[in-house]
Amino acid sequence: MNFLSLEEHERGPNDDLVLQFEAVSQLPPAEQAVVKDVLESLVIKYQARRWEEARAAAAAPAKKATPKRAAHATAR
Repeated sequence: MNFLSLEEHERGPNDDLVLQFEAVSQLPPAEQAVVKDVLESLVIKYQARRWEEARAAAAAPAKKATPKRAAHATAR
């Protein structure tokens, strides 16, 4: 059995994910590829959401600092 020993300060999956990864390792290679693709797409979706939230948060103070232009009504 190939076991990766991690020190306490190193990253690794939690116990629930370890069990899931062990189950996935028993799947045929084609099914493992599907699981990998799904995981990668979820990670990309999550990272994109975090990036968009960070971008929006960074832009929000800039909008507050910009003075509002007065609206002028013109009669014709």
